[in-house]
Amino acid sequence: MPHCRSCVNNLPDSLKRNLDLRWMDDKEVFTDSLSNILHYIQFNRVQHGYYYARPGKTGNIDFSNDKEYPGMVFPDCPFRLLSLFRYWNIVSYFYPYKYAVGKDWNVVLDEMIPQFKDAPDTIAYHLGMFRLVRNLNDTHANFGTDQLRAVNGKYRSPISLKIISDTVLVTGYYNYTISDKRELMAGDRILKVAGKDINQLIKEKLELTTGSNDVVKLRNVVLLLLRGHSGNLEVTYERKGTVSTRNIKLYPINDLKIDTAIRTGDTYKMLDNNIGYITLGYLKPDKVAEAMAKFVNTKALIFDIRNYPYDVENKLQAYLCPYSGRFGKVTVRDLAYPGVFVPISGNKVSPKNENYYKGKVILLVNEETQSHAEFTAMALQTAPNVVTIGSQTAGADGNVVKIVFPGGYSTYMSGLGIYYPDGRETQRVGVAVDIVVKPTAKGIIDGQDEVLEKAVSIANDIKYIARRSSKGLHVE
Repeated sequence: MPHCRSCVNNLPDSLKRNLDLRWMDDKEVFTDSLSNILHYIQFNRVQHGYYYARPGKTGNIDFSNDKEYPGMVFPDCPFRLLSLFRYWNIVSYFYPYKYAVGKDWNVVLDEMIPQFKDAPDTIAYHLGMFRLVRNLNDTHANFGTDQLRAVNGKYRSPISLKIISDTVLVTGYYNYTISDKRELMAGDRILKVAGKDINQLIKEKLELTTGSNDVVKLRNVVLLLLRGHSGNLEVTYERKGTVSTRNIKLYPINDLKIDTAIRTGDTYKMLDNNIGYITLGYLKPDKVAEAMAKFVNTKALIFDIRNYPYDVENKLQAYLCPYSGRFGKVTVRDLAYPGVFVPISGNKVSPKNENYYKGKVILLVNEETQSHAEFTAMALQTAPNVVTIGSQTAGADGNVVKIVFPGGYSTYMSGLGIYYPDGRETQRVGVAVDIVVKPTAKGIIDGQDEVLEKAVSIANDIKYIARRSSKGLHVE
């Protein structure tokens, strides 16, 4: 192999925190001569003609040339190991946050080899794939198959739950069209499910839950608590001090369509005392101008980002930010040096706007604020008189990358590194929150939105001045 004249090998440590090539010097595996050959390849890498790992959209990476081997529900051992090694290597060389997964990725490989190699049956193999993905601690890294859904139960209740300080409370219904709203009420406290203590059930189901941080795992685990293998489930609950037990109705997951249920609500409205309120989950790009015109003279404008917004951040910034600059740093994979991530130009706020909105800007976030929602929050945090209220967000920013296991089973991972201009992390951490407010059990029982109430209080407080600077923005 000839010397590579275009290979850049003298890189700063800041670009190499994901690069781990210690395996090349493992003397229990390689002779000195073979290690030298491996290092020669490292420093004289192929610089073109990529096939299995190719450039994707928006700086991402594309693995679509990996063979899917459809129909392999429980493949033979070589293909099971291919599943493991394919995923492990993709993460090892092309995951921007490998340094932040919380565990030595080499140790993960050692732990997972027996689970893939010795899997005795279909369920064991599918659980192995799930556990491998779970090690990423990335909210984007979901994984599900029909076999895993059978483990949890293919029937599900439309009742929505939330965990507040070790208490599981009913908050309402995901799907109102088919549910029996007489079964459980908002504020009911769940004590047992099918005779099992709810805290023990949570502990068990957390092992089948993924997420970047604990708040997301608790957000996700409630989706597994009212699951079963038939159309009914016994639930013991407390309502206003009285404990009762009843059977609730479950529905086939595909019929329930919780994830696609239509939600209704106001896109924007005027609150008391000249305060504007916009739900970004409903605000479409062609309605931004209309909404901002309505609230141009308000004393405060509340943006609720406890949802998944449309692509409106750039349009909103044009009204909110007087600066020209960049509100985030982005790192992308370097195909010319697998394992290295390099910075590219961050997202820009421009042009300057002297007629920007002068009132207080208040952002509401929580664990539902994920991915594009977090990116939107970062963009709106460039407003000069902004405050972010709520709790830790999902900690999964950056466009997703699809990964396929043999059998055609797919999962995803965050594909870009997203940071604040000063280098602050967002992955696993979430966006910066200025005032932490979390829902309480009493608030849920009383039907209050305590985060919104705090926002209104800040909006009405003439003594409160939000951080008036370009924090979160690299001014140009």
